[in-house]
Amino acid sequence: MGGTDGSPSCVDEDEGCPTEARILCAFDQLSDIHAHVDFLACMDESDGAASDRASACAGKEQIDATKMEACATGSQGASLLQDAHEYYEKSKGEGKVDGFPTLLVNGEETWTRDWETVTRAFCDAGLECACGMPQPTDPPQSVVVSEVVA
Repeated sequence: MGGTDGSPSCVDEDEGCPTEARILCAFDQLSDIHAHVDFLACMDESDGAASDRASACAGKEQIDATKMEACATGSQGASLLQDAHEYYEKSKGEGKVDGFPTLLVNGEETWTRDWETVTRAFCDAGLECACGMPQPTDPPQSVVVSEVVA
């Protein structure tokens, strides 16, 4: 999440980063990376306003949509966006993040984005569900994962 003058801004987003705010607020309620990925996939596959997509996806992931919306439109959402912006700026300066999306697994970028390399990186990081996972026959919709920490 880039920005100028210490303020966050999001690629292809309205001012205030409404989609990113809702994603961060949803993540705040979700306990594991599987649920994060499922929520991201839902958001990515949905159309409409950020609030509508997030509300529909919240129902699928057992997220309290009212709490998520209050977070995203309030000071907690602004704080989460600022934290994400500061992390991005620091990581960019350290050479860990060079663009969007950047896939980091335990702080290391997975440069090759093919199925085998990415699932192997997840497996090596301890995400056992990725170990030996067969490549899907029907490619899924694109999912943006900015960081995976195992």
